[in-house]
Order: sequence, then C-alpha cells, then structure tokens
Amino acid sequence: LANPATTTNTLDNGAAFEFKDIPMLKFNTAGEYFFIVREAQGTHPIITYSDKEYVVRVDVREKLDGNNEAIINSNNEAVLEATAAVYSVSPTEIVFKNSYNPTDVTFNIKKALSFTSGASHTLGGFKFRVEGVGNSTLIEATSGNDGTIAVPFSYTEADLDVANGYAPKTYTYKITEINTGIERMTYDNRAYTIEVEVYAENGVLKTALKQNDRAVDEITVQFNNTYKGVEIVPDNPVDPGRIVNTGDIRNNMLYAGLMAASAAGLIAVLFLMKKKKDEEDEAEA
Repeated sequence: LANPATTTNTLDNGAAFEFKDIPMLKFNTAGEYFFIVREAQGTHPIITYSDKEYVVRVDVREKLDGNNEAIINSNNEAVLEATAAVYSVSPTEIVFKNSYNPTDVTFNIKKALSFTSGASHTLGGFKFRVEGVGNSTLIEATSGNDGTIAVPFSYTEADLDVANGYAPKTYTYKITEINTGIERMTYDNRAYTIEVEVYAENGVLKTALKQNDRAVDEITVQFNNTYKGVEIVPDNPVDPGRIVNTGDIRNNMLYAGLMAASAAGLIAVLFLMKKKKDEEDEAEA
C-alpha cells in the first residue's frame, strides 16, 4: 500500500506541520487486514494529546485484466492491489486534534480618591508602573475614568525553566503609582510585590499567584490618594485608559496592539505625504 513519505497537516490557526518518514506498507498475500492507528503521546509540556483510535481496513486483492483474470508478473506471481478505508461510518478520515494550553494573567489596578473642601477629581489619567524584578518587563499604565486599568500577561512554554526540563519558573513584579505632580494631590507611595509561578500540569500551563507574599486567586491592587484642591476636575472622555510597554514583556496581546497602532500611524503619515505631494504637483501645473 503506497503511503506518502510525508503528510502535511494544518493547525487551527492555519500554520502547517508534518508527519515525516511514514513507512510504506507492503503485502505479499491477498486478504483483508486491519490496523489500529493512534497518536503517540508526545512530551511537549503544554500540549494535551489526542487519545482517539481508528481502525483501518486494507483489502488486498489480485489485480484483474479485461478478461477478469489475474495479471501475472515476470516472476510468475499474481499482481496485487490494495484499497484502504477507515473502518467506521463516521468519520471517514483520520484526525487527531490536540490542544495547546498557554495561560493568561491580568493585573487589575484600581485608583481610589478621598476629597476635602468639597472638591472632586476624576479617577482617570493616573499613571502606574509595572516593573520586573530580575526580568526586563517595564510597563506604564493609565487608569480609565472609572479608576481602573487591566494589564494582561500571556505565558507559554518558553516561560518555563526550559534548561531544566520545563521546570516551574517564578516571575516577580513591582507595581507602583507614578507621581505626576497634580497640585494638592497626595499620592499613595506603597509598592505591591507580585509573584507569578508558571508551571505545567498534565499538558496545561498554569500559574500560582502571590501578592505581597500572600497566595491569591487573582491580582488586584489599589492605590488611595487624597485630593485637597478646590478645583473640580472632570472626566476626560478621550482618555479612557491606556497601556504603554516601555521594556521587554512576554505579552502577545500588548505587542499586537502596539504593532497595530504603529501600522496605523505609518499609513496616516504616508497618506499625508502623498496628499502634500499631489497638492505641490497641482500648484506647479
């Protein structure tokens, strides 16, 4: 039975991978043969492998000529031909679906204000810094008008201790508020220490979180400021909250957003340059 030496397959995201060096099956005797096809369980730390099995039936028969007689080769042997099919009604093809299991963590930052003299101030526009300890992560985040900002992190197998057999690895961060110099504003100068232990368990990447040395299910920090001004500072509707990555961060979502924004800016610049050139050409004409 002639099998391809390489079979190309497709991931859900469109990327291709291959099964290589698939052996060719050879039959010397006519008959009906059955095979069980299953996926060998791999060792990737955050892939859950398929445990599905398929039974394949191979029918090997003598090849017949136009007179319905067996074709004989030069060695005086009957020429054989084979057909194969999955031995079930559905599915009719062999598919092994694995799952790739990275994990995400969100740092939730909240701003709270107390007021004096009857004045008020928007909760939006306050700045915070997420800085790696022993890693080069550096992010500045700005609160939205509701006083909150969510800073997402995404971890993959590359964030495990690869050199030691994908052992668990801990990442430490400091979250602080940036004093932006608002008049009559007393800033909260506390620092939160966040620890994210990344580990693989049964093919799934997981995290264990600590906030100031206390185990938690999610990261939520709050900074409390006091506003002693007499001016009422309203919300700024055009500044709903933003995140700026100023260092190296293992965060695909942030990278994608920054790249998209950069691309949009480049398109706008090119459009303005073309428009200006067209206007100059019209003036010369």
